[in-house]
Amino acid sequence: MFDSMRSLAMRHFQLSLCLALIAQTEGTLHAQCLNYSSQFPFSNGLPGGGETWDMVVHDVGNGPELFVGGEFNASSGRHVAKWNGTSWTGFANGPGQASDWVAALEFFDDGAGERLYAGGSFSIQLPGSSIWHYYNFASWNGTSWEPVPGWGTWPGAQVLDLTVFDDGSGPALYAAGAFNVTGQYGIARYLPGVGWTSLGTGGADSWLTTLAVFDDGSGPALYAAGNFTQIGGVSAYHIARWNGTSWVPVGTPSDNINPVRLVPFDDGTGPALYASSSGPNKIVRWNGLAWSGVPGWPSSMFGLPLGTFDSGQGRRLIVNSNNPAAYEWNGSAWAPSLTEVQGIVYCMTEYDDGHGGGPSLYFTGQLGRVAGMESWRIGALRRSCVEPVDTMCFGDGTVATCPCLNQGLRGNGCANSVAPSGARLSHSGLPTNDTLALTTINQPANSATIVLQATEAVQTRTPFGDGLLCLGGRLVRLFTRTASNGSIVVPGPGDPTLRDRSAQRGDPLVPGNVRYYQAYYRDVDAAFCPAPTGGTSNMTNGVRVVW
Repeated sequence: MFDSMRSLAMRHFQLSLCLALIAQTEGTLHAQCLNYSSQFPFSNGLPGGGETWDMVVHDVGNGPELFVGGEFNASSGRHVAKWNGTSWTGFANGPGQASDWVAALEFFDDGAGERLYAGGSFSIQLPGSSIWHYYNFASWNGTSWEPVPGWGTWPGAQVLDLTVFDDGSGPALYAAGAFNVTGQYGIARYLPGVGWTSLGTGGADSWLTTLAVFDDGSGPALYAAGNFTQIGGVSAYHIARWNGTSWVPVGTPSDNINPVRLVPFDDGTGPALYASSSGPNKIVRWNGLAWSGVPGWPSSMFGLPLGTFDSGQGRRLIVNSNNPAAYEWNGSAWAPSLTEVQGIVYCMTEYDDGHGGGPSLYFTGQLGRVAGMESWRIGALRRSCVEPVDTMCFGDGTVATCPCLNQGLRGNGCANSVAPSGARLSHSGLPTNDTLALTTINQPANSATIVLQATEAVQTRTPFGDGLLCLGGRLVRLFTRTASNGSIVVPGPGDPTLRDRSAQRGDPLVPGNVRYYQAYYRDVDAAFCPAPTGGTSNMTNGVRVVW
């Protein structure tokens, strides 16, 4: 039985390699004892369609909180939601319709106190009214969304980015996108007590997508990028700088700047503004005088600068990719980053969620699983060894359906013939001092059981007997046991530790290695989930361990 099971498992794994979008590798981040959060399964992530486009951290009096905006339409928040480190809070009266989306969030003091501003393409429902109006730009007054004075109701207008900047005329809220609020297209500023004003002597000839404040050593300046070739009466190919009185081109058309994201970063060679390019250099930087390519970009795909993060070895620039999900630049070389993220990352920010160890790296995008765990459109990488062990691969139907619709409870595997809740694999002890132990419950009495260890978690769960297999890469049979009273514990008395057992099986573990565990067990009741859909075996949930 065991030999045939192992052979089938390897066939499943080989198939998963062909289908996987993102192959996981062990990267430099693990060496800093970083751990991914398990707080964002389907019910607590951002499901409902669409992506998250912006995140901002702010303290409105309750401690720092993470505000997110996007296309998502979750029960926890429709298009805008707030995360306090443990739970989500939504916002009333919009943005609320299914086709709405929020592209930008920013806090700004308009003279009457600090407020959250949101821009995008969305409608709000004013208090006391049953009608939805497309304002596309609104502020949160503490209890409801309300339109920004002077903006108007324009269904076709879109706000794509917001930032606060003082160009010498006082702090102002700058908006970029596809709109015309001042008689000039693409960009405008909102001054307290004044309202909307234009910048320069003319607008842009096409939409703007992103704004950034960058100091090249001569003082902070506002940079704007977009689809334009002219702004303020000045020829500028996709990017320009506002000096307080007029627009100045940044580079030349031959630089081929992609106007999606601008990220300031000093890699040790001086401050620079990083962007992506459609030219021969995929990642480029502006030093205040000229653009230059960042050498050695290891991916064949276009990369989007996301932001910066210090994982314990100094601050790095993070640029998204495909396989792995991102790379980090340390000033001299690129290294894989976010290696256990399965999907495409669009946005990231640092947020201290109170978990310990300092700010965590929060990221959003087309995500479904992170480190083998469900993580719906949002994930977090924590600078802490507090939780080196997490559970994963649940048979509750949130991501994959159990073979005979035999869903178990959250945290367990698929249901079996004696336990509708499903068998559970849990842990005790710690990998850091080699006291880690694995325990199963809710199995059929005296069922033959194998505890498996794997180097990868496959992206798509594979039906396996009556359960779901989530293991891939190199599979190792650690222990074979009989479930006395439906339970086993490994290691048992006289057994080698999990680390020693892994070494004996040809997979020596070093600090920072990530391994995945599931228990495979017999369920001889062939009528419970009959062949060919099921069989006479099942799987527990999984456990992920950072050694």
